[in-house]
Amino acid sequence: MLVRTAYLERILRDAALIASIKHERALIEEKKKAIDEQYGRLLALMEQEKAEYSTLLAQRQEKEKLLKEAVEKKAGYKPVYGVVIDNHSNARPQSGLASASVVYEFEVEGRITRYLALFSVFPTKVGPIRSARTHSIQLALENDVHYIYAGGSADVVATIRNTPGLRHTNADNPSLPGHIRTTDRKPPHNLYINLAQLGKEPPSRVVEVRPAFLDREGEPCSAVYLEYNTFAKIKYQYRPATRDYLRYLNGEVHRDASGREISARNIIIQHVPHYIDFKKRPTPNLIESGPIDFYSMGQHFRGTWRKRQPFVKDPLLLRGRHGDRDGLRAHLDPDCAAPLRADFFPSTRAGESGPALPRGAVSLLRNQGPVC
Repeated sequence: MLVRTAYLERILRDAALIASIKHERALIEEKKKAIDEQYGRLLALMEQEKAEYSTLLAQRQEKEKLLKEAVEKKAGYKPVYGVVIDNHSNARPQSGLASASVVYEFEVEGRITRYLALFSVFPTKVGPIRSARTHSIQLALENDVHYIYAGGSADVVATIRNTPGLRHTNADNPSLPGHIRTTDRKPPHNLYINLAQLGKEPPSRVVEVRPAFLDREGEPCSAVYLEYNTFAKIKYQYRPATRDYLRYLNGEVHRDASGREISARNIIIQHVPHYIDFKKRPTPNLIESGPIDFYSMGQHFRGTWRKRQPFVKDPLLLRGRHGDRDGLRAHLDPDCAAPLRADFFPSTRAGESGPALPRGAVSLLRNQGPVC
């Protein structure tokens, strides 16, 4: 009897142990199932995150593509080089002029003109390059561009060396990367620079965007006539189809050496007092104030300019006819970006053609005015 009782007790203990083991196994299975479900959800979340990342990456690439297209069509990059270019009759046609973002035009000896061409792209041949002048130094500094010139008189070279913040290169140096001296023309009309090889500045990445439309109406004006002298008569003819002004020189379409037309989306004429310095050089005084004429989309606007300090990065202040600083900014066509930053602008330029580049024309004149 005792033996039978002990056997039954053992059986009951084994049954309880088996039941406990089965219960623990069931709990383990439930936990395993829960872990598998959580792991599945985690994998799904990882796949979702991967898909969302791919979508965001594609959206970013599309955004960058659209931004690039917008920049090419309706904006431009800030110029990084400013090159002094010859405009003597023996220097024409010039190279690279139609690729410039902005070109300043100013008077030198004999009432001929020169250009300070600002570039955001790097043409392989730009010139002919001529000597530095104090006002072109000021314009280069004002636009924060690397100033490229071909020597200069002792006083001007001293000004270059003593101007803080001015980045500059004398192109009249055979060992300079990108230096070009051609044999088809006589000096000084045969010095050029290859901006793609120069290596002094990285490509521009600063985008400048302008309003797409004028916010008010000006006076209708389809042609602008300028005359620095009797042997260089300039005309800008507005073309509604392309919303730009085609430049004519002495009755012929002005082209650069590549055959490209020179045109401008906007024209700014800054009227400045001139004086003759001790070397008999006509010199525009850019640290004054005076009237400006602004042309865009076949319309003419008037305003004033003011420049406060020489040889500093102090932009030229423009005001509209009624004194509003933003008045002229609102008039700027988007294809004339640099250097008309916000409500400021520099002083002289003559534009370029090509849809991917900003275009503008500004001329420094004595007291005579343009004819519209």
